[in-house]
Amino acid sequence: KFSAGGVARVVEGEGGSGRYSIETTGADLVTPAGEKVNKWEGSIDFPQQKALPLNMPMQVSAPGYDENGELRLDSITVRMAVQRTADKAGDAFEVSIPLLMDRQPEKTATFAELTPDSAFKWEALPEAYRPNTLNRELLVSDQLSILKVLAGLRFLMNYPHGCTEQRVSYAYPSLAYTDIWKEMGLESPDPDLKKYVQRTLEFLAKVQKPDGLFSYWPGSKGYVYLTAYIVEFLLEVEKANQQDGVQYPFDKDMLDRALKALERSLRSDYDQFLSGYKYYERSAALYALTLAGKAETSYLRELATQIRQVDVLSQSRIYLAIYKSDAELDKLRNDLAQRLWDYTIFKLQKGRKVFAGLQEREMRIGAEVHASEITNLAGLIRAFSKSGQSPDKLRMMVDELIILGSVDGWGHTNVNSAA
Repeated sequence: KFSAGGVARVVEGEGGSGRYSIETTGADLVTPAGEKVNKWEGSIDFPQQKALPLNMPMQVSAPGYDENGELRLDSITVRMAVQRTADKAGDAFEVSIPLLMDRQPEKTATFAELTPDSAFKWEALPEAYRPNTLNRELLVSDQLSILKVLAGLRFLMNYPHGCTEQRVSYAYPSLAYTDIWKEMGLESPDPDLKKYVQRTLEFLAKVQKPDGLFSYWPGSKGYVYLTAYIVEFLLEVEKANQQDGVQYPFDKDMLDRALKALERSLRSDYDQFLSGYKYYERSAALYALTLAGKAETSYLRELATQIRQVDVLSQSRIYLAIYKSDAELDKLRNDLAQRLWDYTIFKLQKGRKVFAGLQEREMRIGAEVHASEITNLAGLIRAFSKSGQSPDKLRMMVDELIILGSVDGWGHTNVNSAA
């Protein structure tokens, strides 16, 4: 229940008698007699050079929900008109008012292991639900990783904010997993992915700086590490256009400007790095350039020989960059692989070897660059999956990453994307 209407005011000529009308769609007007109508007319006297408020009580009945759980009505419309009797001069307006849910949807998820002797039961609801608002979905898989990935993707799909990193963190893994869903015979968890990728590309055009770097919001500062992340996404979009024939509206010039910015960031005289994260940003830039086929062997060799006191995620990127490049740097690659394995801890638990975590030395954690223990672990897994070394240990690390996931995936947007 609320009151709404407008203001009548004479701007030319004299005041005097007149009429007004208020009409609604999706709401009821409550008359002085308490009746509910959709249109009301009345007589008024226009004051001279004064505003005359004309409001009426209104009431919106619950519109109910459709079979998809959406409100059957998303807005109401109020139309108002006034007219001076003497010369029929008048004016009118119409305004739409959004109609929002009176409470936020509640979503819960749980993981359960099914055995021949167990059963899965839905928990009883704590209160009665409104018609068409209860939706239950049961996913059964022999691979817990798939269920955790789906949970992470749904977290990204429902994330309420939308800076550059958050938009890309949603679109990037969703796009990368498209072929996997097809191979497994699963429907994509995001039927609107194509539209979202298009909107993300449009947003990226607004946040690219003249120097080619990308920023979090239009008009804010650009960052090398963020640009490297976006280049990875743009390359995935380009790949989808070439292989899947999706034909996203891809701006090749935008990608080229970003690649040139990353190339400049590798020069020794570049000074636009985030304080304390020079190597981190350079490694991110070099890895992205390698994916684009633009990396120079000299930079690969330079960064590979500067890994002391460097965070593990950056070392993983350099290892992958060397692995994916055509550079003949076998010794550096093998030395770096051994160094990365040295970060891992395995121990015996009830007579069985298990992964027990990572060494904490040289472990850079920084919310500003989205670095965390999970991104470090995901980076190592990414690197080791290419080496083919110690597949049993790699499987243990993957299992640990899966265990760390919850009903919302692995945490914030970038961590979910990395995992």
